[in-house]
Amino acid sequence: MNAAPAASRAPQPAADAAAGRAGHTRITARALTRVIEAITAEAFGITPESVTVDIHDVRGRLGLTIRAPLPAPDLLQAAPPGSGTDQAESVYARASGARAMIIRRAALVAGAEVARVDILITAAHQGQEARVR
Repeated sequence: MNAAPAASRAPQPAADAAAGRAGHTRITARALTRVIEAITAEAFGITPESVTVDIHDVRGRLGLTIRAPLPAPDLLQAAPPGSGTDQAESVYARASGARAMIIRRAALVAGAEVARVDILITAAHQGQEARVR
């Protein structure tokens, strides 16, 4: 009789035990799209309903095409040139910051490796909180 070493008979942590079980987990394209829409909405400070995400394959990784409006700061409140403040950030800088956040959060929340994020700004509008009635 061939006895297994005591270490192999020791109780396994939950993660190790689950790895040996049959089955699989799938995330549908629709669910992944909704997650990316929510992440994008958070990155731009808008509602998820105003975001459109198309997902495609880029050599086994995710490629994202995102269409979203950009809340524009009130031009009267923008920092004057040379003032040394970042109050008025360019559209490109805001999109670049959002892209980095989307890539980071998609990896964290969905476990997805993102190869490419194309952002199309569909509109620029004044945010609800800045409007005066």
